[in-house]
Amino acid sequence: MTFVNPYTFISFPTKVVKEPALGHAPSRTEAEERYTGTLDVTWTLKSPLAIPDDGSWGLSDENDAEVRIPGSSVKGAVRSLHEALFAGCARIMDPLFTPVYRDMMTTALLDGWQLAVVFSPDTNVEEKVTSPVRVVLCGSVSWTSGAEVKRLAASSVADRVARTGDFIAPGASTKDAGRDINLHPSEFRAVERGDTWAQVFSSNRRAGLAVILVTDTAARDSRNPYYWATAKLTTRAADISAAALGRFRQRLRGADRSVGVNDFEVVRWPPKKGRHDPPGVVVGSRRAVDGWLRQGDVVWVKVDPSDQEKVVDVKLSLGWRVPAQGSHPSLWHRLPSGFSPCSDSAQLCLSCTVFGSVDPSAKRGRDGSQHSYGGHVRFGDLRGTATASERDVELAPLGTPHPGAGMYYLTRVTHEEMERRKVRPDFPTHWDSEAGESLGKRNLRGRKFYWHSDPAAQQRAKRLGAPRYQRQPVHENEGNVPRVHLLQGGSFTQKITFDGLDAVALASLLATLNPELILGEGDYALHLGRGKPLGLGSVKAEVELRMTTTADRYSKQPIVLGTVPGIRTALDAGVPKRCGDTLQIWREARTILAWKGLGDKALDVCYPTTRPWSRFSTSEFHQSFAYFEKNSGQVRKNKETKRLERGSWKPLPSAIDPQGQE
Repeated sequence: MTFVNPYTFISFPTKVVKEPALGHAPSRTEAEERYTGTLDVTWTLKSPLAIPDDGSWGLSDENDAEVRIPGSSVKGAVRSLHEALFAGCARIMDPLFTPVYRDMMTTALLDGWQLAVVFSPDTNVEEKVTSPVRVVLCGSVSWTSGAEVKRLAASSVADRVARTGDFIAPGASTKDAGRDINLHPSEFRAVERGDTWAQVFSSNRRAGLAVILVTDTAARDSRNPYYWATAKLTTRAADISAAALGRFRQRLRGADRSVGVNDFEVVRWPPKKGRHDPPGVVVGSRRAVDGWLRQGDVVWVKVDPSDQEKVVDVKLSLGWRVPAQGSHPSLWHRLPSGFSPCSDSAQLCLSCTVFGSVDPSAKRGRDGSQHSYGGHVRFGDLRGTATASERDVELAPLGTPHPGAGMYYLTRVTHEEMERRKVRPDFPTHWDSEAGESLGKRNLRGRKFYWHSDPAAQQRAKRLGAPRYQRQPVHENEGNVPRVHLLQGGSFTQKITFDGLDAVALASLLATLNPELILGEGDYALHLGRGKPLGLGSVKAEVELRMTTTADRYSKQPIVLGTVPGIRTALDAGVPKRCGDTLQIWREARTILAWKGLGDKALDVCYPTTRPWSRFSTSEFHQSFAYFEKNSGQVRKNKETKRLERGSWKPLPSAIDPQGQE
């Protein structure tokens, strides 16, 4: 099976050139070389356009046929492309982003961790926490059969299963695979949250009972028993440090959020593995992952060895999520030097000069000083009527972007290079991979863009029962399924106004809307709307320019211009001087932005898969994780030779390389 991944990257430039902003009050001499006017843009759909189904972008009811796309949405797409084409800073990226990975399930996972119970009032850890979060520490951890706890709870409390924060009286213990197994607990006590919680909690602690941490069973093997961690309470308490709360917030990123009943969600056994499997029996309730540490919650903590009253790390489950470690853990460390977002109007890249720049660190003291810069362009709403439209279309599920997948997102490393270092356990696709980092720091590959493809042509060529963008029956139980209005064909108009741009800045804006100016003759398109990975939202812009010099703006008979004087000089000589070397960037963009840039390979665009197109209607075709499990370069020991061998490693091809992976 050959596929083309839906996205690729335009490389970062070798440097970001930053100069003083143009300013909004030019002198008379400067104004004679600045331009003010409008761009009347006609956008033509080349593939279906998906817009929200809530009426915010038009089509609010059966009598409303007009599409009204907010100018801010178009501005975001145009700015993103401008930054890529003209060596802009990393304005739209979060430099503090740190990828979070699942814990590797090893015997060392328990080292240094212990259970604790939150004693402080409820705390939203995703907001600024001003007061310490205090926990009561537990003693040695033992593991209790969930089935035993369920049996005890059923005989003790009506209409209530065991949940995190309840207590049991532990029985005798035994060792199994290095763990203390609590045999036959003799008593169960349910604990309700509320005004009496602290009193009941203290009573159970004095009675020598053990608190229960109910966790998910979805990843367990139904052929084996399932266990939950339990531990007796101590009299020791500790405060969760600010740094530990920060790491906890990082762990929450990308976690499966849940909205349970009264802050809890049910746990079932046996776990449901297949789409058609019946749900298991409810055996307990675990705390919902909602960004709160609530009084009575049971968590795993790591205490500072030199200060036993200070918690330095916290997580909700023993095998949960861990932020990238090492010397380059955050996106900030993975950007080339000098790519930080512009924050001072005295030093702006061309993109921030044209579109504006925000000073995120502005100190609003008595003088209100800050260094933000207002942009020179304004985007009106895009309006028009589609040739045809289909309401309430369910798109195929879209996964959350995962820049932490280093095999695709970081600088390309070959299999031969990875062969030089084999260690276990190690996941070379992780940012903090020991094997990957041994080759030197791997930066982000560039800015992410989606290939253009024609869903209708793909459906015909692959003989699919429905377009790839449409939700399939096998997606029945998957979340993140957006419902949209789908526009087929038609043209839409928009007015963009600009004021005080010089020839280079204006030429760069025009070239972003009409890439032929810099990429050469071709049929180029941008993306708007939702569903870009599914082949949706390809649009082509045609621009009509009307402007005057800024100096001539208020004269009685201004000279109206339809072209930028010396535009070729501005692009061929002015852009290299203002932005630096962009030749490699434009070479990649020439392929990525071309409507037929992939040629016949556009028919193969889909997320990574291990199954042929004839299996498109099956759930296995859409399980991209199976491809990455097979091809992410993990090191395993050969059972016969006892040597370490690196598995298949298939990084994403660069945009100008032949496309297609297997």
